[in-house]
Amino acid sequence: MTDSAVQPIACVLGHPIAGNPTQFAVERALAAADIDWRFLSLDVTAEDLPAAVAGMRAMGFRGGIVADPHRGAVAPLCDETDEAATIAAYVDVLSRQDDGPLRGHFVSTEVLRAAISKTFADEAAGESAGDKSPVERTIAVLGDADPWLAALLPLMRQPHYRWRLFDTPPELWQRSGADTANSTPDGHQDDPAGRDLAGRDPAGRDPAGRDPAGRDPAGRDLAEVERKEMNAQDVASPTGGNAAHPRRVRRTARIEETIDEAVDVVLRGMCDGEPCLISETVIQRLRAPALVIDLAEWTGSSPLTRAAGKQNLATLTRLDLMVDQTARAVQCWTDQAIDEAILREAYEEFLEI
Repeated sequence: MTDSAVQPIACVLGHPIAGNPTQFAVERALAAADIDWRFLSLDVTAEDLPAAVAGMRAMGFRGGIVADPHRGAVAPLCDETDEAATIAAYVDVLSRQDDGPLRGHFVSTEVLRAAISKTFADEAAGESAGDKSPVERTIAVLGDADPWLAALLPLMRQPHYRWRLFDTPPELWQRSGADTANSTPDGHQDDPAGRDLAGRDPAGRDPAGRDPAGRDPAGRDLAEVERKEMNAQDVASPTGGNAAHPRRVRRTARIEETIDEAVDVVLRGMCDGEPCLISETVIQRLRAPALVIDLAEWTGSSPLTRAAGKQNLATLTRLDLMVDQTARAVQCWTDQAIDEAILREAYEEFLEI
């Protein structure tokens, strides 16, 4: 049970926790805002995570930031989760008021949603006055950048977004609810065949008819066939589908065919353990307003964002997203806004960037 005379406590929990800059940044921001809270770093193994979450309840912790590798495992340990966390099955922020339920949030989704909205704010404001439907946006995702790709899953349920995926983990499009092979006009998968969130039927076959090993009913490996057909389909239909069933998710074989002037947002992650290579020539295809998010770099800027800046495009790095995420977490617990500039300075000082 919490007591108003007791200093509220929040934490970051992960494993390993050494070298995590969150406590350093949060403590500095709390002090600058004159918020009298205590913030701890907890090194918690996967085996000890259930006990750690139970301990947070027992000791009256008011919140937590969930670091690697626990964002997926902590979700079922929460008493309740917000919509984004429920869809993605990921939690990055925990909150609890007094003796209330432990609530899991996935604020990373809101961070990305806000970044996209800000980039197109002027256009969106003009449309809202006329009560028009949201403008379709095309978002290109290159490579892997967990957990930020998981944060896209709730956005992929929105019918006004179109997606191009290059070298992303299969789970991203399988769990998106808008799979390339069986998307519906509104992008939902309310499938009478009883398909699960990954699009698999009760027999375990995906929408293309493949079993978990990637074989079709005749036992053929369809991976190579699919790659060839995918290129032919995309050339024949730029939207990746037809008028009756537009495919909102299009998987591509090369970065050069992923990015063109129709793309509004680019998210660059890692390909084979290295930042995905995007030439400046490819970036020059984008047209303002557009947003380039570099999820592969922790620095305040990167060669990619500098190249995008030359095109007068909006840019963000992973550091920008982390600052926003941390600020939202603190406001979720304390109901007070903190200075993001102070957070940024603290992260840069700790990370020596």
